[in-house]
Amino acid sequence: MYGVLYIAFFHFFTYVFGFHLYCEKTTCSVALVTS
Repeated sequence: MYGVLYIAFFHFFTYVFGFHLYCEKTTCSVALVTS
């Protein structure tokens, strides 16, 4: 449960700062949105 909340918060946090979180079944990576 906390994991889901953390991921949701991280998505929001990174979105505000122009980042986007790409997650797959095994790995997650953060990419900077420059467009």
